[in-house]
Amino acid sequence: MTKYYLTTPIYYVNDRPHIGHAYTTFAADAIVAWRRMCGDEVFFLTGTDENAQKNSEAAAKKLGVGAGAVSRAEVQTYVDEMSAVWSRTWDTLGIRYDRFIRTTEPAHIRGVIQFIEAVRASGDIYKGKYSGWYCVGCEAFVTEQESGMRNQESGGSPECPVHRRPLERVEEDNYFFRLSKYRDALLQHIERNPKFVQPENRRNEIIAYIDAHLTDISISRPMKNWGIPFPGDPEQAVYV
Repeated sequence: MTKYYLTTPIYYVNDRPHIGHAYTTFAADAIVAWRRMCGDEVFFLTGTDENAQKNSEAAAKKLGVGAGAVSRAEVQTYVDEMSAVWSRTWDTLGIRYDRFIRTTEPAHIRGVIQFIEAVRASGDIYKGKYSGWYCVGCEAFVTEQESGMRNQESGGSPECPVHRRPLERVEEDNYFFRLSKYRDALLQHIERNPKFVQPENRRNEIIAYIDAHLTDISISRPMKNWGIPFPGDPEQAVYV
């Protein structure tokens, strides 16, 4: 019997599910149904990403207060309500998941902390200063290469290729993971296991990116009023 694991995106709870979320989840459910018919041992995961700063901002907006005026308890109440909306939606639509995970669950938080501590013990985490273009919607930094410098109306500032909104210039202290240390190991693994990344054109794209652009990545952000505290530094929150 083949073991098969499938996960949907772990959806943000700053808004309600829409047709795009349903499309993705139905597609995952169909794949899982086929795998089960084939006799595979399947584990199907879905759930909600609740630690994002934009969830805190959504809670503040609902309460009619400024982003910095909402308490952790108020944000927790908001994500509890919204996560229930998402799980009820999938239940109503007949999605046959095995596990609905919430990233504010104590077990998830413990796992994140244990993982960070293990990676730090290996010497692969360090603190540094990051300067770059940030998309609030993506909760991620975007390179100028990725953005294509699309937003000429704002004086040439980069624009998020997903949300089509100007990016914010951010400079902050973060913790970094030494991803560049594993460049050669990643390339060797893909070369020895060509089916690891599919389809082929995407594999070639990934190889080219790793070869030319792989850098260390930020794994934390300044702690405001929401997030999982970075182990040993409560002024930073873990990106999860």
